[in-house]
Amino acid sequence: LRDNQLTELPSGLFATLTNLQSLDLATNQILSIPPGFFAGLTSLSELKLTANSISALHVDLFVDQGSLENLQLSRNNISALPVGIFRDLSSLKVLSARDNLLTTLPSNVFGGLDTLERLFLTRNGMTHVAPGLFDALTGILEIGLDDNQLTRLPPNLFDNNVNINGLFMEKNQLTRLDPLIFSNNDVMEYLYMDQNSFT
Repeated sequence: LRDNQLTELPSGLFATLTNLQSLDLATNQILSIPPGFFAGLTSLSELKLTANSISALHVDLFVDQGSLENLQLSRNNISALPVGIFRDLSSLKVLSARDNLLTTLPSNVFGGLDTLERLFLTRNGMTHVAPGLFDALTGILEIGLDDNQLTRLPPNLFDNNVNINGLFMEKNQLTRLDPLIFSNNDVMEYLYMDQNSFT
C-alpha cells in the first residue's frame, strides 16, 4: 500500500491477517490511526509509516505487537510520544522517528524496550533531553540525535547503555560535555560530534 493517497485507515481493515509479517504504508497522506488498529497482526515484524501526515499517536496504537522488530515513524508531524505507547513491543530492535516535531520526550517513554538496538531521533528540533531518557535501553547499540538543537546533555545520560557502539550527535549546539558522560561506554567505536559549538 506504499505510495498511494490514503488519508485514513478503517478500524479492523487488517484484523484477520494474522500471518502478515510486513506492512508498508509509507508515502501516503494518513492523518491518524485508530487505537489498536494493528492488534490482529500478531505475526507482524516490520511496520513502515514513513512519510505520512500523522501528528499524534494513541497510547494503545501498538497493543499486542510482541513480534514487531522494525518500526518506521520518520517524516511525519508527530509532536509527542505518550508514555506507554511502546509497552507491548517486547521484540523491537529498530525504532526510527527521524524528521518529526519531537522537541522533547518524557524520561520514561522508552520503558520496556530493552531489546531495542537502534534508535534514530534525527532532525526533530529537540532542545532538551530528559535525564534517564535512555535508561531502559539496556541493549541499545546505536543512538542518533544528530541535527537537532541540543545545547547540553545530562551527565548520566548513557550510564545504562553499556553496549552502545555508535552515537551520532553532530549538528547540534552543544558547548560542553560532562567529563564522565561516557564512563560506562567503553565498547563504543563511533562517536560523531562535529558541527557543534564546542570551544
